[in-house]
Amino acid sequence: MKNGHNDHAPDFGAHFGERLLAARLAQGLTQFQLSMKTAEIGHTVAPSAISGLESGRRKRPRLDTIQALEAALGVNLRNGKPALDRGYITKSLKVFLESEVARGLTISKDEQRELEAIPWFNPDESPSPFDWGAYVMIRRRIRKNSLK
Repeated sequence: MKNGHNDHAPDFGAHFGERLLAARLAQGLTQFQLSMKTAEIGHTVAPSAISGLESGRRKRPRLDTIQALEAALGVNLRNGKPALDRGYITKSLKVFLESEVARGLTISKDEQRELEAIPWFNPDESPSPFDWGAYVMIRRRIRKNSLK
């Protein structure tokens, strides 16, 4: 509370964390990298706070936290629904994880969790095991290059 007023944003519902996660992953950022971007604009949001928001453990972030995340990501996190219905993605991912493509790539548990959170497939097109495999290889290449 600041000056007797509640400085927390209204409850944006369960979808706020999903929108935050989708926006962060769409930009290929880790929670730490997003935290650093918020620091660059003058309001550091700790990786643990980002994690809490994405997981739903933190339900009512401060308004200045939301504004910092929106500025760092260049998106509006307060409006709209989560990216997509997850049902078709879950089914498609299961097919991929049981495919020869996935066995050849040896998908780690961390990569599987990342794949489960992908928000960008078109529900009118079911991604093939090759689509999933291409995504895994691209993410690995990005990670490898960011460590240089």
